[in-house]
Amino acid sequence: MKIKKIISSLFLASMALFSFNACSDVPAPYDIPGTGDNSSIYGEGTMQSPYSVKGAMLNQNGKLGWVKAYIVGYIPSGGDVSSTISDVVFGAEGAGETNMVVSVSPDDKNINNCLAVQLPAGEIRDSLNLKGHPQNLYQEVMLLGTMEKYFGGSGIKNVQAYIMNGETIGDIPAEEVKAIFSETFASGQGEFTVKNVTVPAEMGAEVWTWDSYKYMKATSFVNYTDYAAESWLISPEVDLSNATNATLTFEYVARYFTNLPENITLWITESNVENWQQLTIPNHVLQDAWTPFAKSGDIDLNAYKGKKVKIGFKYNCTEKAGTYELKNISIEDRAAGETPEEPETPTENESSKENPFTVATAISKYNASKPLADTWVKGYIVGYVNGKSIDGSILNDLSSITDENKTNLLIADSKTETDYKNCLVLQLPSGDVRNALNLKDNPSNLGKEVIVKGSLEKYFGTAGLKSITEYVLDGQSSGGTAEGEKTTFTKVTEISEGTYVFATLSDGAYKIAQNIESSKNYGYLYVNDVTSDGNTISTVSKGLTFTIKSTADGYTIQDESGRYLIMTGSYNSFNLTENPTEGQYWDITTNADGTFTIKNKATNKWIQYSKDYTSFGSYPDSRGINPILFKK
Repeated sequence: MKIKKIISSLFLASMALFSFNACSDVPAPYDIPGTGDNSSIYGEGTMQSPYSVKGAMLNQNGKLGWVKAYIVGYIPSGGDVSSTISDVVFGAEGAGETNMVVSVSPDDKNINNCLAVQLPAGEIRDSLNLKGHPQNLYQEVMLLGTMEKYFGGSGIKNVQAYIMNGETIGDIPAEEVKAIFSETFASGQGEFTVKNVTVPAEMGAEVWTWDSYKYMKATSFVNYTDYAAESWLISPEVDLSNATNATLTFEYVARYFTNLPENITLWITESNVENWQQLTIPNHVLQDAWTPFAKSGDIDLNAYKGKKVKIGFKYNCTEKAGTYELKNISIEDRAAGETPEEPETPTENESSKENPFTVATAISKYNASKPLADTWVKGYIVGYVNGKSIDGSILNDLSSITDENKTNLLIADSKTETDYKNCLVLQLPSGDVRNALNLKDNPSNLGKEVIVKGSLEKYFGTAGLKSITEYVLDGQSSGGTAEGEKTTFTKVTEISEGTYVFATLSDGAYKIAQNIESSKNYGYLYVNDVTSDGNTISTVSKGLTFTIKSTADGYTIQDESGRYLIMTGSYNSFNLTENPTEGQYWDITTNADGTFTIKNKATNKWIQYSKDYTSFGSYPDSRGINPILFKK
């Protein structure tokens, strides 16, 4: 629950017992952080015994903990600014909002004594960042977050609460609960094991694997084929011998399953006698997006108090092979709640041009009494409303359309939708939007994919999108070139310097990569559907082209703003910078099927289109489609 309170003077006095001296913060070779006499030096990561800076540095394991330190500065980020701990600025002038740096004392400027702190969006960032609160500089603070590398050095991420000047801000329980067992999968598979029961050899991959995005992932959808498979992810032994209560929780994303309650199940067994019994997951539903992760709700394990147990997650797909992502497994010494924790209701629009809502998602977020402005939605144009009522919807038939029907459209998640209840109604305001999109003047738009921005609100008595201000159709954006002039790009089989679009042919449709929006310096390349005969693509070029140049070290790739696509770290997304220092060189080779392998020389990852994520990323193994190149 949310807490905002003044800590008693008694508590603050007790906290003072754990202050430290930077000179004594040096471990002997045999010291073990957080144990025995060393706990007074390093801390234990609890509210009562927070980690010192050195304690946090020695426990970069992805687990949640408290750290006590002093705010001393920030790390410049954004644009083409180098992003490493060595670039720390000691002070508040010029600070951004997304991070800060803490050290062992207010005047310590040794970067070896510093931790980079990630400030997540919300009340933590709003109240703690140095840009808006320069007075926080040199203040002592206690932070609750995960001990993880950040900006290339030791760090604290996912801060969910802090204590400063006697005030507690954030999302913490009224009292700290002892975790009997926890695994975040932040740095790997941990002590969990995989037991494959049925995994076809032709899959060529495990069902359960660790993903660098810090979760375990299960799927038997490989190389665009659904395989029947059964595989278990099994925990190490968990000792409940001394537990007063035992409650299990975890976080997950489940997509594309046909029968989730049967495809993903949770089991428990005593360690000494394998006798698996199924457990009920209180909150277990399919998602229509990869974020945010859903919460399982409280799972009561009190029947196993006094015993040693193992937990098993069983993946079992016989038809459609869905994908399951799992993280933050925890068994705590507390009583399970009477009802499962409900997912938080979004308080603001989460869509964007690069990551729009599906029609189904937009309909689910529709509130007749509360319009949601600046909403982006993607769907297929399937018809229009004829008359004054949604009951007069005409789907996939333009034989009777009139000039009076130019003012609206129906879009759906499927080109062949036959039920208007699964459609979103678009209001087409007079002017460029109506002229370009309406079906009376543009009958060829029927069946095309469109991305539109407007206000999600009531229209024709149901979920609609009104006041549309922007759109993307056939790769042509309403914000394209001033004259809307189209440019022709021709498919190539050899690489040379020039201007290109990166394309793929997926499910019979050509898609081309977009530039990452100028306000971001990292991300994936989302796509637009375009019309192509397989040899040429004609499209407005704004925001959709990349310049390839040859150098002595390899090829470079720049977007339309001149930023280089580079690869750094372990992520599969691209970074962008105007002045690269590494990761900017690519090897580009032609494949027999007409595609190109575009491999980053620093990371050995190559650019591929992912059908799961509907975007181009750069991956270390074959998991998508290599791009087709069309040159201007």
